[in-house]
Amino acid sequence: MRASPSQCAVPRRACAGFTVIELVAVIVVLGIVSAIALPRLTDRSAFQARGFEDEVLAALRHARALAVASGCEVQVSIAGDGYALNQQTGCDAGGFALAVPDPATQAPTYAGAAPVGITLNGPTSFVFTTLGEAAIGGAVTDVVLNVGGNANRTITVFGQTGFAQ
Repeated sequence: MRASPSQCAVPRRACAGFTVIELVAVIVVLGIVSAIALPRLTDRSAFQARGFEDEVLAALRHARALAVASGCEVQVSIAGDGYALNQQTGCDAGGFALAVPDPATQAPTYAGAAPVGITLNGPTSFVFTTLGEAAIGGAVTDVVLNVGGNANRTITVFGQTGFAQ
């Protein structure tokens, strides 16, 4: 007579399943992993700072490209809670009162607000010249911006080339 499939071919103790020690070890490992992973999943400020940094970099690169392509200087205004891009009204003279439109969203102004808890620090304004250079008060200079929060990030605009990284 054949043994039924539910019967174990090896001694009964080997077919019993998991031991209590194995189950407790798995629970302890899961507890350690969740204690490390959960705080990272609930604190979004590092992700928001990185996202805002990428947004500011895109705006700076667009401002430089627009200044070179249009032949009109573009001003980048920095405030603790965001940024805005403006052009000169007359292209050669006058204040920077003409808002740059956002090409991605078709919004009439290219401006961005920092998420809650994130700040943007640096000079209050600087200009991308028609040659693509970054200038403050007419002098070509490097510009350093800090995206702050729980995770500080630094953006550097090189004066001679206008390259932002």
